[in-house]
Amino acid sequence: MGHKTNTITLRNSFLNLNLASLSAFSLFTTLNFLKSLKYLLKNYGVFIISEVFNIKNNQIFLNLTLFFKSTKFSFFKKKINKSSLLEKKTLLNIFYKNFNFSLTKINLNCIVINKFLNKSILTLLFVKTKKFIPLIFSRRFNLYIDFLKILNLYLLKKIVIKQLLDTFVQIFRFISKKLHSNFITFLKSLFNLLIFDKQLEVNKMSIKGVKFLLAGKLQGKARSTSSFIQQGALPMQSLTKNIEYKSATAFTLLGTFGLKLWIYR
Repeated sequence: MGHKTNTITLRNSFLNLNLASLSAFSLFTTLNFLKSLKYLLKNYGVFIISEVFNIKNNQIFLNLTLFFKSTKFSFFKKKINKSSLLEKKTLLNIFYKNFNFSLTKINLNCIVINKFLNKSILTLLFVKTKKFIPLIFSRRFNLYIDFLKILNLYLLKKIVIKQLLDTFVQIFRFISKKLHSNFITFLKSLFNLLIFDKQLEVNKMSIKGVKFLLAGKLQGKARSTSSFIQQGALPMQSLTKNIEYKSATAFTLLGTFGLKLWIYR
């Protein structure tokens, strides 16, 4: 498609593993457990942003960073308080009911990343993007709120680009082919806000450049086409610049769509 990238300059996120175990069985059992845990929590409306675990002396030391969706946060708030969640009681009850886990003890430490949200920036993003609610987020207002929270956390450098692009994929998956052009317009307006808004620049949250590529059967066309957006400066060939990159695939009724995102901070 004509857009080349120097792979040396790309910053990818990796799974953080701190292992102190000589047992291969314990290692692969824990990895399988962690994979199943992500799927289980996703069904409960909780996403694992990052995870770090250590295996030692037949014990697991697991540190999780969690993000609660808007639809589920009120439910958990009624059932348990935040302190009990951090004390692992509720999550461990869910784990033991769904898994027959061989390791004897799990030491779990959870951080709810929702508490780092900046209310003033969240309000600014809402005011600037609320005009797209009837166009893109019709009957999906909770998804819109979750998107604003994810974007806010990314500006605060609490999450990586993967979670932001996954949110774009989630938004794009459920829109009809008639709204593809509205989705592109929404992204252009959003990127323009992130780069040139003075309030974000004062708070040192602004982004210097963004490039986005969407490829697939846009608007239901028979052949695959692509749509390209670039805002601001993006020095792709420099090794010293902080350029974040991620690609993802959206599976829809019209087929698969490829999404690529470059962000220069």
